[in-house]
Amino acid sequence: MWNSIKVTFDVTIIIMFLAVVFSCSNPVEPQLEIIEVLNKTDTDLSLADVASSIEILPLETIEDALISNIYDIQFFDGKFF
Repeated sequence: MWNSIKVTFDVTIIIMFLAVVFSCSNPVEPQLEIIEVLNKTDTDLSLADVASSIEILPLETIEDALISNIYDIQFFDGKFF
């Protein structure tokens, strides 16, 4: 009986040691691409310059698709979240 408990304990210690060794590595920092966006443009932009056509899609109104159970509403920077 004590022999099986000792084997189980030894295996547990080895697994914990391996988990600590392999989890303590330096994380790789992702390289993020920076995209510069101008705040203002000197020219007017119309929808025809961006898209050839538009299509209006009705929103889903069935009971299963509606948002429910909102527990927290935050107001920040003039917007609700």
